[in-house]
Amino acid sequence: MQVKEIAILDYGLGNIFSINESFKKLGFKTNLISSPDDFKNIETLILPGVGAFGVAMDYLKQHHLIAPIKEHVALGKPLIGICLGMQLLFESSTEHGKQDGLGIIKGSVEKFTPVNNLPMRVPHIGWNKVYLGKEFEKNTNFKIFNEERDFYFVHSYFAKPSNKQDVLLNAEYAGLEFCAAVKHNNILGFQFHPENSAQNGQLLIENIPLFI
Repeated sequence: MQVKEIAILDYGLGNIFSINESFKKLGFKTNLISSPDDFKNIETLILPGVGAFGVAMDYLKQHHLIAPIKEHVALGKPLIGICLGMQLLFESSTEHGKQDGLGIIKGSVEKFTPVNNLPMRVPHIGWNKVYLGKEFEKNTNFKIFNEERDFYFVHSYFAKPSNKQDVLLNAEYAGLEFCAAVKHNNILGFQFHPENSAQNGQLLIENIPLFI
């Protein structure tokens, strides 16, 4: 799919400026949207996000944005979630008690906890290498991940897809393997920040049309 025009949902909790500038510099036409009416003529939607899961969901509910997001997906149009935006796609999160998510992808979002008595600092901040999930190892559209590449992460919670076939990328932190990216039909989600990941982030953004 040739994707060169995108809409970025501005709901007050995303690194909107950096995402917008990163896509614009690589030749994408960008459009910031914030209301249900703005969904009418868009093709590819980016759901960003930095902050608390529950606060984000409350905002989406109060501003009547949940139904338009789900309708966008149901129509087969591409959606890209970044960081918290990816986590919101799942059914629930354990952040500050159980919180309901958008439920577009089956699975939950859980907090990092140490494994095998290994030290773990939370939040997880910094660069991590990623590698393809088993379902995508032979998919040539994702061949850029066949080489070792690292991306910039800032998060305390991570997604656990119910269906392993949705796991596009994995990463490892303090001995724990976790989902770093998802691909589910017309949906992409990245736990890391492509817009803050230097040359590897630029390469990923350039390849977005191949990924969807």
